[in-house]
Amino acid sequence: MPSYFTEYYFPAYRNLYVPVLDLDRITKHVLGVWHILPVETAFVALNDTNFDFDKALADTKYDVIMYFHGTGEARSDSSRKYQLLSYYFHVIAFDYRSYADSSKGTLTEARVVNDCKQLYSWIRNKTQANIYVWGQSLGSSLAANTVLQVEKDGLQPKGLILESAFTSFEDELYVHPYGKIFAWLPWFYVTVVKPLRENGFIFDTSSYLKKIKCSVMILHAQDDSVVPYRFGRKLYEISSNRTGTAATSIYHEFDASLEYNHYFIYQDPFLKYYIMQFIGKNISLVPVKVL
Repeated sequence: MPSYFTEYYFPAYRNLYVPVLDLDRITKHVLGVWHILPVETAFVALNDTNFDFDKALADTKYDVIMYFHGTGEARSDSSRKYQLLSYYFHVIAFDYRSYADSSKGTLTEARVVNDCKQLYSWIRNKTQANIYVWGQSLGSSLAANTVLQVEKDGLQPKGLILESAFTSFEDELYVHPYGKIFAWLPWFYVTVVKPLRENGFIFDTSSYLKKIKCSVMILHAQDDSVVPYRFGRKLYEISSNRTGTAATSIYHEFDASLEYNHYFIYQDPFLKYYIMQFIGKNISLVPVKVL
């Protein structure tokens, strides 16, 4: 395990590297992955020097969650969120190609999503447990696209959770703290937005969401200074109006007075109940929406 990851404590987890193939089906890459055990299972592992992580995943009574981090982050940046999630899931947290200790490779949305599809398949081959997908910020768009692609392959996830998500990369560029400095200039579209699109950076979350069949839960803070919460509301509207599926669409908006901004929704004391309701645990709690 790389030395700079050893400072992140969980009761029991493993660091591993999952091989994937590039779009040419020839070039090989590896993705750095953490497999964090559910808390109950982790305490068993602590007392067993021969603990078998693969067997624990194969025979588990817990669901699995595949976590997509945001841009400029690594899988280590959401360690406190994983601590919450590990009460309910096996947590599979990973880094995209060219991030952290994953191998270097050309970055386009299609290539990254292709890697993510293969990691999802790797998880599915390891367990028959329900798989949920959680994406934060830019990771939410990658998560939505990945879910869409694996659904096309008949690998149905149980649900998708979008945290601090934008409707599309183009929409986000005009309101991002860095982008809006220049967004008013007449050449912004031609020199910034259009070249990104032409080079494969689409991230059209709205379009992906329209076609997804699984249940969706959307989380957004009113004081999000990176991705405005109106994008979360719009995505909920899109998800609620999907056709061809009876899957659930849920939206939780967090009041600005809570000061969760872009990264700290995981601190909300009700989040664990929202998660448990979403995954079908019988918790009697009426969610409060701030609209």
